[in-house]
Amino acid sequence: MSNYLICMGFDNLNGDIHYDEKLGLVNINLDTEDTHSSLNFSLNLSQAKVFNEFLANVIASANIQNINESNLFGDLKIDAEE
Repeated sequence: MSNYLICMGFDNLNGDIHYDEKLGLVNINLDTEDTHSSLNFSLNLSQAKVFNEFLANVIASANIQNINESNLFGDLKIDAEE
């Protein structure tokens, strides 16, 4: 087992998300523009649903306006395959 920590919150990110119907997996790929660090992972549909719900709950409870005013964080651009 391996553990890696890549802090991507302060970099501009490019990514793509697509569903592999043949394998039944949601593939998520994120790359930083400056350091070219990459995070690539796949989730089955049940895992993706739980992950989505968790992110939605965290975001709903955060004060995003205060975070955005700090101007410390990077942007995220996602290409989603239809």
